Amino acid sequence: MGGDGGDRGYGLLGFLDDYSKVTNRRRPAISGRVRLLLEFAIAMAAIALIILFAPKPPESPQLLTSVTFPVFKQYFVDLNWGYLAFGAFIIVGRPTR
Repeated sequence: MGGDGGDRGYGLLGFLDDYSKVTNRRRPAISGRVRLLLEFAIAMAAIALIILFAPKPPESPQLLTSVTFPVFKQYFVDLNWGYLAFGAFIIVGRPTR
């Protein structure tokens, strides 16, 4: 649900940017700063949907918003709603090829 909405949001943003470039002959149609802010908003909305509606394991519901480090596999850090910012940073910062 959240991932699909994120894909659609990024697709819509790309379409609007390209459409504006073609029809108005402006480059860039959406400034880099505005595009980055919109990408963060889309990513945070998708993560919020996942946090709210994804099935949580009954034995440990905090696993949905936890991160772990490869060296310390038994040590979990529960970020709670801070996971929104962390996840958005990971999603927006990933390379697109």
